Amino acid sequence: ARQLIVTGTNLVKFKQSVELVNKVSEFANNKAISFMEHAGKEREEALFWVYALLVLSTLCSLGIVYLFARAINRPLTQAVNVANSIAAGNLHNQITHDRQDETGQLLIAFDSMQIQLRERIAREKAITEDALRINRALDCVTTGVIILDAQHQVIYINEVAQRLFKSDERNIRQELPKFDANNLIGAPIDVFYH
Repeated sequence: ARQLIVTGTNLVKFKQSVELVNKVSEFANNKAISFMEHAGKEREEALFWVYALLVLSTLCSLGIVYLFARAINRPLTQAVNVANSIAAGNLHNQITHDRQDETGQLLIAFDSMQIQLRERIAREKAITEDALRINRALDCVTTGVIILDAQHQVIYINEVAQRLFKSDERNIRQELPKFDANNLIGAPIDVFYH
């Protein structure tokens, strides 16, 4: 059977078949080489785009992180500045608190605190001015005046009473040996009794 293939018309057909197989094989090899070259270029282009997207997404992420940090840092810096200003005695800070987060709540608390401090200082100033007027009035009366606090300690002695105790100190010490006319402010009421 092998002899029939290599002789005569079969030989021509065999050669044609071998030639055809060689052409198909060469075509397939050329297509494979072309495909591999094209695939290599496609791979390089795909890697380029992967790296480009990676760099772009990293830059976008950094930008977002920067914006978040800035959005957090600005109000915190404002809160710190307000706290330092209040601590330094400035109670007229313009505090904008349009945020609904914790920093906004902190700024609202600072604003409320400085308002309350201003009101308290105004009340205490009024009380101090009233007390000063009363002191001046008591200093001008011709009768000796002694004022005690809630714990029964001397907190005020006008000049008339001070002179009276000073001039009679020797006589008073005969009855009250621990009596000291120079140290009556802050002394308990007991200093006047046995």
